[in-house]
Parts: sequence; structure tokens; C-alpha cells
Amino acid sequence: MQTTSNVRGPRRPLRPVSWAAPLLGLALAATGVSLHAAGERAIILDPQDLGDSSGDLRAVEAHVLGDHLYLSLTVQGVVAPSTAQTPEGKVNRYYYHWLLDTDNNPATGRSNAEYEGNPTGVQQPIGAERVVMVGWRDGKPNGVEVYDALDDDNVFLTGFSFATGGNTLHAVIPLANLGLSPGQTIAVSAFQEGASDGWAVDWMESAQLALTGPALSQAHVADASDLGDSSGDIRAITAHVEGESLRLSMTVEGIAAPSVEQTPEGKVNRYYYHWLLDTDNNPATGRSNAEYEGNPTGVQKPLGAERVVMIGWRDGKPNGIEVYDAVDDDNVFVTDFTSQASGNTLVASIPLASLGLSVGQTIAVSAFQEGASDGWAVDWLESASLTLEPPAGGRMKIDGQFQDWTEAAGAGLVAGVDDPQDLGDSSGDIKRVEATVEGGYLYLRLAVHGIALPSVEQTPEGKVNRYYYHWLLDADNNPATGRSNAEYEGNPTGVQKPIGAERVIQIGWRNGAPDGVYAYDPLDEETALVENFEFAHAGDSVEARIRLADLGLSPGQTIALSAFQEGASDGWAVDWVESVVLTLTEGGAGNMTLETLFSGNPYGFEIQVQDDGADQVDPASVVVRSGGQAVTPTVNKTGGVTTIVGRHPALLPVGILQTVSLSLTAGGQTQSKDFVFKVEPYTVLPTAGSLANLDKANPGWLIHATMISSAQSTVTSLHSNVAALADVQLAGRLTNELTGTLYINEAGDDWTKWVVNPVVETGVVNWFELAPGTDASLNFPNDDGIPIISSLGVVVEGVAIELLTYLELSEGYHKLGLYTEGGHKVTAGFASFAPVLSLFDNSADIQRVPTYYARNQFFDVVAPQAGYYPLRVLWFQSKRNQEPGLMLELFSVKDRALQLLNQADNPKSLRAYRAGVLIDPNAVVPTLMVQRQGANVVLHWTGVLQLADTINGPWTDQADDSQSPLTLPTDRPFRFARSRSP
Repeated sequence: MQTTSNVRGPRRPLRPVSWAAPLLGLALAATGVSLHAAGERAIILDPQDLGDSSGDLRAVEAHVLGDHLYLSLTVQGVVAPSTAQTPEGKVNRYYYHWLLDTDNNPATGRSNAEYEGNPTGVQQPIGAERVVMVGWRDGKPNGVEVYDALDDDNVFLTGFSFATGGNTLHAVIPLANLGLSPGQTIAVSAFQEGASDGWAVDWMESAQLALTGPALSQAHVADASDLGDSSGDIRAITAHVEGESLRLSMTVEGIAAPSVEQTPEGKVNRYYYHWLLDTDNNPATGRSNAEYEGNPTGVQKPLGAERVVMIGWRDGKPNGIEVYDAVDDDNVFVTDFTSQASGNTLVASIPLASLGLSVGQTIAVSAFQEGASDGWAVDWLESASLTLEPPAGGRMKIDGQFQDWTEAAGAGLVAGVDDPQDLGDSSGDIKRVEATVEGGYLYLRLAVHGIALPSVEQTPEGKVNRYYYHWLLDADNNPATGRSNAEYEGNPTGVQKPIGAERVIQIGWRNGAPDGVYAYDPLDEETALVENFEFAHAGDSVEARIRLADLGLSPGQTIALSAFQEGASDGWAVDWVESVVLTLTEGGAGNMTLETLFSGNPYGFEIQVQDDGADQVDPASVVVRSGGQAVTPTVNKTGGVTTIVGRHPALLPVGILQTVSLSLTAGGQTQSKDFVFKVEPYTVLPTAGSLANLDKANPGWLIHATMISSAQSTVTSLHSNVAALADVQLAGRLTNELTGTLYINEAGDDWTKWVVNPVVETGVVNWFELAPGTDASLNFPNDDGIPIISSLGVVVEGVAIELLTYLELSEGYHKLGLYTEGGHKVTAGFASFAPVLSLFDNSADIQRVPTYYARNQFFDVVAPQAGYYPLRVLWFQSKRNQEPGLMLELFSVKDRALQLLNQADNPKSLRAYRAGVLIDPNAVVPTLMVQRQGANVVLHWTGVLQLADTINGPWTDQADDSQSPLTLPTDRPFRFARSRSP
């Protein structure tokens, strides 16, 4: 549009200050300019008309997603250029502005019909109430703010999220910060003014925008300015789902991931930006952000992260872009994911599947930044919950415009397959097939190399206007079922990836008019499933939509999609297309507006629903289905919270995605929601060895503590943090290779031989090497010393400790855990070879133990019936790492919090008991381990070894454990072995 040039003296660098009073009485009129208002998206185009391409506006776009306004501005050259990118002869000083007419009335607000006494030449002026500005000078931001168009000293917002890339500037601003509400209609325009081109101004026309867009499930966390380096000082984070990916953003106070030149003065260009993902939305599991390297972080709403998404930045370049396990940072899941750093914002996009997440899950999100930039200062953020739902319906329309397809494809919501030009008639020659799902509909698009559904006049010369376009749907994604497209009418089609179609959707076209628009079963072509469904066409494409239900399809199914076109146009030549897989997922998991908490496991689930004002849950109305099957839950309501606990119809297998559907009435209205979760690995506890009853007068643990330090071995541990070697140490079978003598137990009371003195712990396992008097664990206070070990008064190294108990478990699922720097092996039984419940050691030649500071680790079990289950915990550690001393805590997870095992004053604590041989602390627990060694069998045991010729005996005592191990040749008659208590 028109440009103006003004010569002036010194001026404020940020905002124009000499706007005159608004012109009144101007009416909107159709002008014929190149602009387009596309429903929920306003788009304005502008010709090349400024001397500096970096300040010459080319296009402006605005739309709403969730409760945010998304703005973009494209220039003819490079937007917000570096000094080196500035066009020759120009000055790097630009001020990019979006103008918002919040009441859509050109007679109110600040008119853009004139500027500083000069007409701007716009044909469709607006009256702006808000100005959104990104100032840019000398290659850096120079004012990022929203201000009152009539009073530029009245600033509403500074430092909103913006990003630059190539020729486009993006900004994202909450509607509330602009004083806007969903449903309003506003007008949008823009201008750019800068010293770059002698203060020339580029003005744009306007377009209307209805502030309606897809509902968005989004997590947003704001943070105060609290770090010395603005480039490392996090201002806000957001997270939401786009298609099948999680989109994360992080805005800082200064420039995100700056170049070396952009680094704040006196700082070091070394930043590590992290998003923390609590994948089960449970602060009691994963790696807590309540503490970091032994120090409290001060967050008021901690989470327990299972995944960390990191963008490392050093010397102006990436320095580690990866997703790793929060509990084991050597376990990297994703590297070099899609990311961008520009302006004050970092953006990352990662497929949900790569994160082990699924649509419908609820997670928690937080962040922190740490870098050498500011002396390794760390900026911690609070957390927010996020349900992983893509934007709700509203994007797709059958209007022949196809912009919605471009947007959906950009969001990763479209499955498509291309086909080469291989037919004589371009209007029947398929180029691309696409599909997406929204609002219970299947949306389909088919593009050809010529004109789709042409008129008679548009038919290629020499061809006949008679086309039949078909989409093929393989409803079970099984090429062996349905109608195969590998052959057609007795001839091979040549497709390399055939499908078996259960549905065909056809648009027939003849003499420029429809000739059969219906969907059918290819095994019954005469019976239409749907007739005259909605479709539209323009240019090279035709689009259609049909209800999933009308096709016999359901959300969540996975289908395969292909197509073909056949017509008399080209002598009945047929064009066949390869296939693509499409999962029929769509945004939203129900219409529930009430706040909910959900936890699911292979055995059952728990849902908490919070009343909201007049929307109060009627407990009698609760209906739950698990995996589509009705279940009868227990429903209790206390203090506005309705707790719903239920069991799945059967124990779920590991790895599946399970949907729990909830329906209820609140405030007289029915609400519903689907909860989807992945079944993580778990162990069903064996009932053999469990007890139905025991003497509860003997609570606690039987403990066997051992230590071989460098004082004996010259190394910090002989077991090298390997569970099998820790078991060998515990049995006293480690020998000094130089002297041939056995090592002694430095935690024993006899320095002439290997002795393990049993100790009884009647309470909790909440140990810290330097206790009592000093607490190190942030999980639980009032630490106890490590039995025997803490009282030795020496450097603690080479520890291997066995803890034995019977754990009282109700029928069902239980999550258990440890907090330590050390390694562990937990078994469902007192023998080392009992079923392993959890193992964390260095046996895979990966130096995982000791960890870098203590951390929580978890394992899941299911008790098939209520009872007392034997549990053995082998804990081992060569030396402390970053903690001031060794520590161990044993706990379970209940009600979204950690609960120490066997805590007498905690009703949520699982109780632990000594029974049988465990009552006597001097009793020896019998164990037996068999190893194959060449042509021999080697027996290792504790207690007394017994042998027999048959499994029914008689059994004969062979030797006590002082004679272990025993080697037996395999060429002798087969015998049976067992061990007993001495």
C-alpha cells in the first residue's frame, strides 16, 4: 500500500508519539485490494513498495487457537535481520506493528487513515485500540510490547512470545492480555516504520477476524524475572498437542539461544534449556524437581519428571538437543528433534510416541534453565497439568478452499500419499490422496495433475468427460481381508503395498455433473451405505466428508487408505495409488469441564472429580467403562471431591493403551471424558512363599550388612556395583587374589573370618550415612543411620546390604520404590534367584551406579490376593557420588505421594513384618544357587545343603554353608539339591 516518508530529529525509539486525534465518520468499503478474511483466519497481502526489503511488509495473518491470538508478519526480504543481513545502505532499525481494532469500528480508536498529519492511503482504514510491536535495532530486540493506540505510554504487556525466521515474524499473545474475549470480531492491520529507510512507513489494508478457533488443551506457566542473565531467565512456557506431536515453547526475558554477539555483557554463551515432563502426572514418581543436587529448588508445586527435553546452547550453536530419562540421563530417547530458537522463544516439536505418550493422557509440565552463563545459576519454574488432546474440531470445512488442509497438514493431522503423472488424461490422473479426522467425520481429499471434476469445456482435448474417483478404506488395516487392490478385473494393478478394502467412497462425474456419489461395501456394490455425501471441488482438488459412524468406523481405529480413478475419458484406463495408514483420532476426550485427576494401572484405576460452583457431581450418576466394558466402581464424595475407584474386567497386558470412559451428571448436565493410558511393565507376585497370616508382634526387617572398603581391596568396591557380585560379597566368597585369603566383613564383629551379624530394624528404612543429627533426603525427614555402617567411623565404601521382610499387600496393584545413589536388586522371595522385581546395576557395562545424586526409582507389582509377600532388597554402592553420604529409602506410592514402608504412624504406609526364620535375627535364611561351569555343576548355598536321589527324598545333610560352594560333575547320576535352616 501507500508509503510515507518523514524527516525528523531525535525521537523515542519505540513507538510513534505524534498521532493526531482519530478521524471520525469513516465507513468500511469494499476496495478490491488483495486481502482475504477466511472465517477464523484473517489474511492481508501487500505489494512490494518500500526501499528496504526487510521493512517492506508482504503479508499479515491472524488467527485464534485456544485462548491465544497468533499473529504473523511476512516481509519481502529478511525479517528482523542481523546487522550483516541488513540491505546495503540501510540502517538496522525496524519497528513492526500489528494494529487491532478491538470493536471493529473504524470511527473509534486510533485511525490508520493518517499518520503524523499525512494520509496513509489505505482504502479500508480501521480504528485501532491496541498496537502489538516488535522493535528491532542493531540485530537485537528494541521494544517488545503491547500498548494503547491512544496513549503509547500505557503499556499492557511486555516481552510476549515472539520468534523470527527467514522472512516471517511470529507473535503469540493471550487474548486476556489484549482485553479481548473469544467470540469477538475485530479488525487487523499492520505497518512498519524504521530509520532503515529514512523513516519510510509501509501501511497495510485490514481484514476482519472472528476470535473463534479450535479449543486447545494447553499448559501455561509464567515465571518472574529472577535470573541475572536475561537470555537464561525463563519468562513462560507452554505445551500443547499438534497432530501426533507435543509442541513445547519457552520464552525468556531476553534473546533465546543468543549468538555470541547477542550474549548479555559480562555473561558466557552457555545455556541449557530444559522442559520437564511428568508423564503420569504424579509428583511421587520420577525425578522430583523439589530438589536439585542436594538443594531445595523452592518450587511450590513440584512434579516427578520421567522425561527431560533439552536444548543445549554454547558459543552460539546447539550443544545437545535430546530427550532423556530423568532418572537415568544416559538413557537418551530422542536426539535432534524439530526445534527452533529465534527472538525470545524456543520451540520444540516431538512425536508423542517418541516420548512414550499417547493422546488422552494427562501429564504435568515444568522447566528449568541452567548454564555457565550466570555462574551456573538455575531458574526453576512451577508446573501445570496438560491433557494431551489435539485442538478440537472446527478447522476443516468442505468449501473448495483447501487452506484448512494446508493448516491441518502443517499440524501433522493429515495422512497422505503421492502418485506420479502416469495417465493420458490429466484430469483423471491422481496426484495425491489425503485424509484426516475431525468432529466424528472422515475428511478426504484427492488431487489430480489436471482439473478435478472438470466441466465439459475443461475436459482435455480428445478425452471424454466421464470420470469415477474412488477412495479405498481398509477398515481393519489388513490386506488379507476385504477387497484387495492388488488386482482389478483379473489384472494385476502393480501396487507395491496393497490393501484389503471394506469400504469404497466414490464420486462419479459425467458430462460435467455428478454421476454416482455414494459409499459402498466392495462386496456389495449395489447397496449404498451413504448417498450424496457432502463434497466440493476447485482447481486440481476435490474434498469430501462422511461420518465415521456411517462408514462403520470408530475413533481410534487404524485403517489404510488408497484410491483409484477409472473412466471412459481415457479408454477406461485405471490409475492406482499406493496406500497410507491413518489412525482415526481426533481432538478432545469428552465434554467434561470439571477438574479431574486420573491414575490407571493394569489392575484398576482411580478418578477424582472436583465440583465447580453449581456444577456438583451426583455420585449416583457415575458410569464407568474400561476398554468398552462396564465396570462397577466404588464412588465416594468428600468435600466437593468425588473419588471413583474401579477394577478392569481383567488384568491388562503390558504395553497396551487402555481407555477408561467416565460419564456423570453435574449441575443437572451430563459430562463425559475418556482417559487413555499405557500399561507399563509390572510383575504379578507369586503366591508360593506368601503367607495368609503371621505374627504381627514382629514388625520390620532382618538386615545383613557387609562392607569391603579400599582399606582391604585398594578399590572402592569389589562388587563394582553389579548385583551378582554384590550377592557373592554378601555370601563372603570374595577372595584376595594375591594372598588367596577371604576378605573380612568390615561391618562384622570378627576380623579373623567372614561374619555377618544380623540386625533387626522394627521401623522404616530411611537411612543416611551421616545420621542421626543430619538429614539429607528431601523425601522424608528424621533420617536414621545405616545399621552398623554409620557407627564404624570410617569412610564408607564397598557396601552390600540385604534387607528381608514380608510386605503386607492388599489384592491389586502397588508401586514400590527406592531413593538412593546406589544400585539394587529386588526379588519376590528371600533367595537371590527369586523372581526379579527390579534391577539397577552396572551389569550391562554401563556405569549407571552410583547415580549423579540420589534419585527415585520405581517398580510395579500386582498381588493376586491379599497376603504377606516375601521381599528381598539387595542394596549396594561402591562410594558416595554427589551426596555427602550414602542413603537409602524404601517406600510405596499411595494417593499421589511417597509413603515410607512400615511407618507405624502413617495409615497409608504398607506394613512390613518378620516371620518364620526372620523372627530370629541370628537365623540363617536358606538359599541355593546353581551354576553350570564347563562339565560341572557348582552349588552355592546358605544354611545346610541337602541332597537326594529323588525329589521326594529321603534328603541327607551334605554340608553347612562354610563349605559352599560345592562342585559336582555332570557325568554322575542325577541328584536333587535343596538347603534348609541350620
